[in-house]
This record gives sequence, C-alpha cells and structure tokens, in this order.
Amino acid sequence: MIKIGVLVGVNPDNVYLNQLSGDLPFRISGICTMPQQNVRIPDVLSGYPVVKDSVHLIRDSDALILLQKEFPDMENVISAVRQFKHIFFSNASLIPEKEFHTLLKLSQEANTLIRTGNPAMYNPAYSEAVHEVNNPLYLEFLRPDDGCLKTISHLKTCLMSDIEIALTLTKSQARKTQAHVITQEDGIFQLVYARVEFDNGACVSMNYTSLTPEINRKLRIFQPNCSLFINFTNFTSQKVSLNHAKQMYGPETPEPEIEYIDHGKHNNHNTLEENEIIAFAKDISTNKDRIPFFEDSYNAHVVAENIISKIQA
Repeated sequence: MIKIGVLVGVNPDNVYLNQLSGDLPFRISGICTMPQQNVRIPDVLSGYPVVKDSVHLIRDSDALILLQKEFPDMENVISAVRQFKHIFFSNASLIPEKEFHTLLKLSQEANTLIRTGNPAMYNPAYSEAVHEVNNPLYLEFLRPDDGCLKTISHLKTCLMSDIEIALTLTKSQARKTQAHVITQEDGIFQLVYARVEFDNGACVSMNYTSLTPEINRKLRIFQPNCSLFINFTNFTSQKVSLNHAKQMYGPETPEPEIEYIDHGKHNNHNTLEENEIIAFAKDISTNKDRIPFFEDSYNAHVVAENIISKIQA
C-alpha cells in the first residue's frame, strides 16, 4: 500500500484536510507541521503518527500531500522530488514560476507524479462529458462571483483551474492572451474577462463576474457537429448535436438534438477533493503517464500570470 506523508501549513487547506479520514486506498505514514512554526495538528488528523521533522517524513513516505494555502515549503518539496517522491499540492497558485519550472524539470528527470488541486476535473459531469470532446474550437468558462474576484490570489487560483482544463481539452499551447476588467470605486473586481488563443486555432474565454444573477459555474464547449454544456455546480451535462433530417421541400435543415450525458449518480459520500486524492494515490500505484499532468499545471500557471499582469497594467 502506498505510504503518503502529510505536510500541514500554518493555514491548512481544510477542504482537502477533511478528506484524510476514513477508508482510504493508502496509508498515512505521518503528519508533519511546517518547520520552525507553531502549528497545531488538526483534530481530523489525530491518531496518525506525528513526525518531528520533514526529513524523516520524506524518507518514510512514497509521496507527500501539502495542505497549505500560504507559500509552500519549496525546499522540502524539491528535496522530496530529488528522492523520487510524488507530490500533491492542494493549492499551487503561490508557487513562484522559477520553482514551478524547477519542479517540472525534476519531475521529468525522476519520472515522479506531481499534481495540483483542481477538483473540477473530478466532477462527474465533466469526467463523463470529456469523453465526447473531439477537436474543440471554442471553450467558454462562466463563473459567478464564487470568491474568484475576492483577491488576486483567488483570481489566479480560478484562472489556473480553468486554463488547465482548456490545455487538457485542446491539447495545444497558448500563444496569445487578452484581458479586460471592470472594477468598483474601491478597486474590487466586478468583472474579469480573459481570452486565450491556442496554437491549433482554438479559442478560450473566461468570464468571471458579480454582475449576473447566474449562480452556477459552467463550461460550454463548441466543436464540429456538436456542443457540450457542463454545469459544475449542479453536476449536469448536455450534448447538443445536429440531426440532418430529410426535408420535403427546400434544403436540408439541421435540427438540434439534445441529449443529457449520463454521468452516473453523484456519490455524496465522496467529495470531489476526496476523489482527487484517491486518483493521485491510484495513479502512483498504476505507474500512469505522469508528466502531462504537471506540465499542464505549469503552463496554466504561466498563462494565468500573463493574464494577471495585463489586468494590473
């Protein structure tokens, strides 16, 4: 069984933290707090062995889960990857680009799995609809103000999530970005609009706004002969295709045919974050192709930084 160590920061990511109890397909080898910081072990992790320092935690583990919202302990992370350990970041938006690139290079050399938190990719509506994606030409991400406009850090986290999905679906690299913003008098964002063009001709737009009655996070995917509509909030997805029906008079008129994609019954006992951590452990065990995951995360980081620099210009 895979042994995973947990490194807890001063401000741990409680959404992921709460998934580390119960029946898991891996063994928690130990809990370690950030070095030289007075961090209390959260109650949900009580009962697991407490390791005094990260050196021993890394040595005794196959992988590390970093649960922290603040700047991650990159010295320990880089040391772990050099020792062929696998890494899961609950939030990678605060990793500086230089360290991000270093980790990508090291993971390629060591063939280690590094994954960053992106629960949307484990939403059943997305994971089933993605099988219908074929040469997408235009993707549109729509978000109400679910916290994404609160700070630049929150915005970057949301941008990275959506851009990583776009990179995965288009299988291409970004070549051009645009960004526009509307702010209130106090400087708080009311709307952020970003557009990314890809090398293969695909385009992606991201529209985050508080100026809407919409409450659902959505993704619309347009491709030849059909389009896909994913509602991340309600766990639903639709496929709209063109059914070329014969006409008695005049040219053929395509009639839209709508079908709901069967994404199965959502298991409320497993959160998206729990599914994500379980998938991380399983991919280590099955030796799944590891590099593309973190490569997309790194490229999403670069594009998000580019968009934010244009917003702040």
